[in-house]
Parts: sequence; structure tokens; C-alpha cells
Amino acid sequence: MTGQAKTVIHFTAFALLMWCALLVLYWPGLAGPFVFDDYSNIVQSQAVIGAEKSISGLLSGAFSGNAGPLKRPIPVASFILTDWIFGDSAQPYKWGNLTVHWLCSVLVAVLSYLILALKYSSSGRTVWAGMIAGILFAVHPLQLTSVLYVVQRMTSMAAVFMVAALICQVIFYRSPVSNIRYRLFLIGGYILFWAMAMFSKENALILPLISLVLHWAIVPDRVKGKDGLYLFSLGCMRIYALLAVLYVIWNISKGDVVFSTRPFSMYERLMTESGVLLFYLKLWLWPDPSAMSLYHDDTVIRSSILDPVVVFSIAAICVILLSALLVKKRLPFFALAVLWFFVGHLIESTFVGLELVHEHRNYFPAVGLFVMMGAGAFWLLENCRRLALLVVCGSFVLVYAAATHSRAIDWHSAESLVLSEVERRPLSPRANLDSAAFFADKMNSEGKASESSEEFKLAKLFYKQASLAPQGGVAGYSHLVILYQDVGLYPASGLLLDLAEKLSEGRQRPYDWRAFVDILICQSEGRCKLTSKDISLLISAAMDNQKLAKVHRAAIAGAASTVALSFSDLEVAIYYSVVAYQHYPEDPQAAVNLAVLLLSSGRGDEMPELFEKINDMVLTENQRQSLDNAKSRTERY
Repeated sequence: MTGQAKTVIHFTAFALLMWCALLVLYWPGLAGPFVFDDYSNIVQSQAVIGAEKSISGLLSGAFSGNAGPLKRPIPVASFILTDWIFGDSAQPYKWGNLTVHWLCSVLVAVLSYLILALKYSSSGRTVWAGMIAGILFAVHPLQLTSVLYVVQRMTSMAAVFMVAALICQVIFYRSPVSNIRYRLFLIGGYILFWAMAMFSKENALILPLISLVLHWAIVPDRVKGKDGLYLFSLGCMRIYALLAVLYVIWNISKGDVVFSTRPFSMYERLMTESGVLLFYLKLWLWPDPSAMSLYHDDTVIRSSILDPVVVFSIAAICVILLSALLVKKRLPFFALAVLWFFVGHLIESTFVGLELVHEHRNYFPAVGLFVMMGAGAFWLLENCRRLALLVVCGSFVLVYAAATHSRAIDWHSAESLVLSEVERRPLSPRANLDSAAFFADKMNSEGKASESSEEFKLAKLFYKQASLAPQGGVAGYSHLVILYQDVGLYPASGLLLDLAEKLSEGRQRPYDWRAFVDILICQSEGRCKLTSKDISLLISAAMDNQKLAKVHRAAIAGAASTVALSFSDLEVAIYYSVVAYQHYPEDPQAAVNLAVLLLSSGRGDEMPELFEKINDMVLTENQRQSLDNAKSRTERY
């Protein structure tokens, strides 16, 4: 049997054992619920649950996602297929995520083996070292949210394709210069996998930079060819890297940017992310489950470059990067891991206005760290007895696996998840809001809407904690108002004044404004019965907030218009409807609402441009019916 055949057999057996191990570790969490962005991207997404069961419907739905500029059609298509085959239960989606994670872990093992073989020549030791890197990647608890948080299939799928592209790159380095057709095939494979990664998640833009890091840190001089294909591909990557770095510098240097839907600016984000990156490294080095969470929205926002935490974090990052550059010849895999990690975070941890902290962002950037651990295993195989390797690597695997299984147990049900999250992050607004919402929903669904019920008391407690958290916003106060109304209590004046104060100040998160809109919807539907004076106080406070984003101002104004109608105040309803349309004229619902109100009041001729614009809009059946009914009533009278 040839050495290559033995390698294939070893990796096949490894893949099967890996699947069994991952199944045991993640089994409890596979029965868990959808969470967080799963709802907007899957459960409530018409692109997924509303896709027509046909090839054209699949393609149309895949390119109708709203998660990123490129629509992320590959993972969205996989969500659609899961819905078609298995229905809307969360469990099949989580099984799909586990399969993708398993595949990525196997590919990380193969990539680690190929990189080690490129550096030191192929042997049984490089095979074992590669498999150790793969198993460590697979069982590390930092990967859990990429598996059990369903929508993060976008992250893991992108990683699968990027690792596959890097495998093509390493094989290209090892291929004979004379075999031009094979080398062109590998270049084509790299480009194809890169494109597939891009259509899974846009952070795949960093792949050529990772390729350059790999080339710089690992590829030995004996492999660096002088043929045209090699020089052309290397030149293209260098040009791309230069343009990417210049683009990042240009975005940062042109001045601070205020993110209308975030409670921080770009410079505040950059300063805060310096500490976040060290926090990620700490989670990798010391995988303490109590420090890991679905939410990290209690992270303190850093506003000054002179903040001691910012100074220390930037200094530490500079020391780590400088160390990697200085020891590159003696510790090439350390240099690879460090630069891979920081380059991997160039998009999600710099100037883009994303949320500050999420563990799944480390899925691909951490691959280099596990390749380094594989190199460490190779060194143990070369210089120590196998017992040393078994003890060291076995200890890592057992610690990682125990932590992952512990977290998976917490994810086995909605109740255990929300309570474990709030226990880990007691100052997290979202963790408290999720716990409160769980008990409030349980109270209402089980007919226990009473101030004496245990569910009411727990919901009230967690909503208060969300309101009083340092990073808390409008949402906790808003849901407290609704909770009191659910049990027939009128909110205390102090609560309404606190809510009004929160509404009028600062930049809130999108879910804060959605929570306030929920009050207005509750009021217009008759479930909430606030006085016109109190509801006007709240609406005015929100509309007076100068930092309120246009899209949120439009949503609040639109809901306020409906509230005014519930008080039979047509003039105020029209006023707020006009405000909603002016701030979000592209929204068909805002346009239709205004048109219906104008027609109902006999003022349909006041805004002819509105009706012309509606004719060019794509309306739903309900929107078209509402407009037609209003026109019919106008013509009748």
C-alpha cells in the first residue's frame, strides 16, 4: 500500500471518529430552539419559509436574503432546502450546522497536514499532527455558537470554502511546475471556492490576505518557484492586499463616522475592539465556559484613546504582532497564527458598523491558531515520546470537549438557555430581555396573567435588570409597560417618565426602537390602554431625539399614526403618516398608509406625486386591497 493510500485511509477513519465525537458533544444542544437572528433570517424570512417549491423558487429565495450585500445565497438556499424537507423545527437546521462544522474540521485537519508536509516533508507524523489540529478545532467550546446558532451556518460555510481554497493553494505549491494543466485547475479551484465563500459571507474578502500570510510565513524557499503561473498568482494577491489595506486605512483616516443604528461611533468601535480582540484570544487560550455567551452586549464602549484599557490593549497587540515578525524564522507557525488571527478580523473588528462582540467571528480567524497547535503536536512527535503527546494533546481535547458539552447542555431548551445566559452575563440587556420574554410569553400562553403569578414576577425582575444595566436602553422599560398592561395594571408614572427620558437621549440599538413600536402597536390594537396624554408624552420624546435614525423615526411615526386613529384623531394620524413617508419614502407600507388616510379624509388630490410613486411600487395583496377599498369609498361619496 502506498503512503498516499495510507494517508487517505487515516483521514477517512479520522473523519468517521470525528463525526461520532461531535455527535456526542453536541447531542444535548441539537434539541434546542432558534435564537436571536435566526428569527429574522429564517423563521420570519419570506425568502426561506415563503419560497416556492421549484428550482426557480429556490433560486429566487436564495437571492432574496437580507443578511448581507451579496445576499449570501448558498447558506440561504440550504435553509430553504431544510425547510422543504424537514419543516420549520430548529433541530434539522442544527443537524445541518453540525455537519458543516464536521466537514470544516476535517478540512482544517487536511490543511494542517498539507502545510506541515510543505514545511517539513510528508510523513506519518505530519498526518497525526494534522489530525490533532482538526480535532482541537472541532471540539473547542468557542465554536459552539457557529453550530447551535443556526444562522451562523453562513460563517461556517464561508470557512469551509476558504479552507478548501487554501488547500488548493498549498497543493499548488507542491505540484510539479511542468504540469501546467493541473496547476491551472488548482488556481481555478481556488477562485471557485473563494467565490462560494463570498456568496456565503462577505468576510471572505480577506482570503487573499490570508494566502499571502501563509506564503510569507510557511512556504520554504525551495518551493517558491519562478514560473509564470506562480509569479502571476502571487502578484495578483499582492495587488489585492495593497488595495485592501489602502481601503481600510482610507475609511479610518477620513474621519469618525456616527452609526445611526449603533450606540457607538466608528472610532469608539475601533478603540473598543482593541480589547475585544484580546478577549477573543483569552477565550481561545483559556476556554472558560462561564466567560462564553451568545450575547456580549454588556461590553463597555471605550471613547478615549487615553483610556488605560485601550492603551494596554493596543500596546499588547503591537507587542504580539512585533513578536510574530521577529521570530518568523525560528517560530514560523507562531507568526502564521498571529497574523492569520488579526488579518482574519480586519473586516468584522475594524471600521464596519457591526455589533461589538460575537464569538462566532473567530471561526475562521482561529484556524491559524489550531494549525499552530498541530505544529506543536508535530514537535512533540519529533522530540518526545508518544506518551508526552498523548498526555498533552489528550488533556487539551478533554478540557475542550468537557467545556463544549457543558455549553451544549445549557442550549438543550429555551428555558435552560435563557437562564444560563443571564447567569453568565447578568449585565447583558439582551440576556435579561430574553429571560423576561420567556416568562412573559409563558405567563400569557398558560393563562397566568396575574401580578401574583411567579412568571409575572420573574419577567418583571428581568425587564428591570435589562432597564438598569449600564448598556441598557429603551427595550426593558418598553416591555415593562406592556407587561403591566398584560396583567391589568397601569404603569407607574415614574416608569413612564424614565421611559420618556430614555427615548429622548442618545443612540439606541434597533431592538430598543422595535420594543417601543411594540407599545404603540399594543395601544392601537387595544391590548394596552395608556391615556392619550401618556402615549403622546412617549411619542414626542422619541420624535424629539435628534440621534434617531430615519428608518426608526419612520417606523415610530407610522405606528403613532395608527395610535392616533385609535383615538379618532384623523388630523394627527395624517401628520404622523406624512412624517413616516418623508423619512422612508421607499417603504410601500408607509406610502399606502398615507394614501389611504388622504383618500379617507377627502384629500386625495393633495399629493399626486405620492400616487404616481405607488403605481411604480411592488405592493402586497393586502396593501393593494387597502388602497382599492379607500378609492372605492372616495368614489362612492
